[in-house]
Amino acid sequence: DSASSEGRSLYRGSSRATTTDKSTDKSYVQWKSMRRPELALRIAFSPKFDLFFGLLILLNAIVIGLETDYNPHNGGDQWGWYIGEMLFNVNFIIEFVIRFSGYSW
Repeated sequence: DSASSEGRSLYRGSSRATTTDKSTDKSYVQWKSMRRPELALRIAFSPKFDLFFGLLILLNAIVIGLETDYNPHNGGDQWGWYIGEMLFNVNFIIEFVIRFSGYSW
């Protein structure tokens, strides 16, 4: 029984148990600063960023409406609509990545 209590006290005295204070642990502080990049945070909170992607969403809605009315569904030329959709998708993925890296906790 004394060996098991001695083993527990040795574990409590190990370096792993002494680094529980996260504010003084340098590796934790460095990891925490790497989780939220400063540039992504500034961009994600920028009103210009919100305005740009808000206008992009409105433009996407207009393009979807035009596509619904003017897209030839019977084997016509659909490459223009497809490329337009892909451009919107790439922009929205970029927005997602910037917002996720800026707002993540």
